[in-house]
Amino acid sequence: MLSSCGLLCEGCYAFGKDCPGCDRIEGKPSWADEIGIGTCELYQCARDRGITSCGSCAALPCRQFVELRDPSLGMESHLANVNKRVGTLRAASEAATLAVSIRTRDSFCVVGYALDTSHDRSRAEIPGFWERFFESGGPEKLSHVADEGARRGTYGVCTGFDCSSGRFSYVIGVEAKREVDVPENMVKVTVPAALYAVAEVPLDVPVIHRAWDYLLGVWMPAAGYSHAGSGSDGFEFYPEECGCEVWVPLK
Repeated sequence: MLSSCGLLCEGCYAFGKDCPGCDRIEGKPSWADEIGIGTCELYQCARDRGITSCGSCAALPCRQFVELRDPSLGMESHLANVNKRVGTLRAASEAATLAVSIRTRDSFCVVGYALDTSHDRSRAEIPGFWERFFESGGPEKLSHVADEGARRGTYGVCTGFDCSSGRFSYVIGVEAKREVDVPENMVKVTVPAALYAVAEVPLDVPVIHRAWDYLLGVWMPAAGYSHAGSGSDGFEFYPEECGCEVWVPLK
């Protein structure tokens, strides 16, 4: 039996003994009383929206979903549990649009080539910037500054956004050690530690654009988050095994 929040009732110590399942007890498991909420807020939210589970909600995983936490779990274990439940709910629901996971990321440095662009021009200019990067042997040049211990792949980092003009820099680069010597014509960007919403999509430019639009314009407002807006405006990661991950910092 799948609960509203994505937990399998059969895996709970109380199921079949003191509890017949969340639906039958109307979202009032024993642990809810223990933390002083009476009714599970995720169960109640789903019912208030007229749906049977969080899997039918476009905002999954929302702030409320992420912040309802087992106090016995550390943050890493908690987020792993959150993303496991999201996957279970998405698989069980036909309402899934773009799968979003919540991840933490420590601060890291990216060294690479910068393009000065703007919100209005970026979608026309950035694909050409990538083409020039490959044509000029960019991957080979970046291999000399890459941190060999980091995950292998290439970043596209949005940084330095100016709200008044819409201008920002887009940096194609690799993760590098903080003490690395930055070659001529390259820049170093420090991406701050943050909580991120992450969408994994195919390596297709229109699909990547739609992922940005969905995260910023649809999922984030519905999920109760806002853009962290400090240091980095988000980034794309292109792992060696192909595909693209769009990372947006949250607060």
